[in-house]
Order: sequence, then C-alpha cells, then structure tokens
Amino acid sequence: MIPDGVSEAVLRQLLRPEVTVEPLLWLASVDSAEITGTRLDAARWDETLTPERAAAAALEHAGWANQAPH
Repeated sequence: MIPDGVSEAVLRQLLRPEVTVEPLLWLASVDSAEITGTRLDAARWDETLTPERAAAAALEHAGWANQAPH
C-alpha cells in the first residue's frame, strides 16, 4: 500500500504494522462505540496501560477546535 518512490527516510518513520493491532482491536470493540470526531494516533498507544487509558492518551481532536475527544 506504499507507493513506489517513497524515500527511505519516510519509510523509516512509518509504524510497524504490529503497532496498530491493539488500537485497531479497541476501535473494533464496543468500548469505542461512543467515539466520534476524533482521531487515534497509534504511535501514542501505550500497551502498559489498560485499553481505556491507552485510548484516552492516544485520542486527539479531528479538526474541530475547543472540543474534547469523546
């Protein structure tokens, strides 16, 4: 899914696929059913925390100022 010609410098910045497993499982669970208008930064997911706390730390605004992630 990465286009040809992407530089090595950019490739080194990409997340390893296994980093996204826990956040994706949480997003697919009923625990994330109320989440809307936010983005989840998988690079900030901390596997040492409970999924709820890891999600709270990894969620951020999706373009709307002055609104807390829900």
